[in-house]
Amino acid sequence: MSGFDPDSNREVAPPDLDHQLRAELERGERLLWSGQPIASRLFLKAFALYLFAIPWTAFALFWEVMALSPWLAMQSAENPDNAQQILSIVFPLFGLPFIAIGFWMLAKPFVLLRKAGRIVYAITDRRAIIAVLGRGGASEIESYSYSQMGQGLQRNESADGSGSLYFAIGRSVGSDGKTRLRRRGFEAVAKVQEVESKLRRAIEAFEAAEEG
Repeated sequence: MSGFDPDSNREVAPPDLDHQLRAELERGERLLWSGQPIASRLFLKAFALYLFAIPWTAFALFWEVMALSPWLAMQSAENPDNAQQILSIVFPLFGLPFIAIGFWMLAKPFVLLRKAGRIVYAITDRRAIIAVLGRGGASEIESYSYSQMGQGLQRNESADGSGSLYFAIGRSVGSDGKTRLRRRGFEAVAKVQEVESKLRRAIEAFEAAEEG
């Protein structure tokens, strides 16, 4: 059960990831389900950003070439003006962050595709977990208690039964003042309806235990 097929979903994570995941559990906590995202689906979801990044990066590079033109021309001038010298330095520097953002957007789908093989989703008797497990290094663990989850589950399902299950849904205000929907959950999993049923049963059992 080694390796990762990008077009499949594992009901149990591969042995090395399963071992790391279980090491993150609390004393007495039971693992009820674990799985991984369909890597190709995560890639396609991020591919829209890649398409947007192409004209962005092309324009940023064009800007940088145009901004460097005065500097190149100044190199052949005998007595360049001080103001021209300053502008020939400032303008190219202004374009560098936009080029960096463009390359970041171009790389993001491929970085996400590689990262998907280390993502593990889990349902325990106490919480839902989204984990990015490192190869012998640090791990990123997001934990969502059932006491905070309530009935706010949202399932997006495709015709083949795969889809995403969101259980942490909130709103945040960006720096531009616009309100955005923030969703966290199990993205691009196979048999998403079955995963939802398992999560709902875990929540009900948790709430019954709390009331008892």
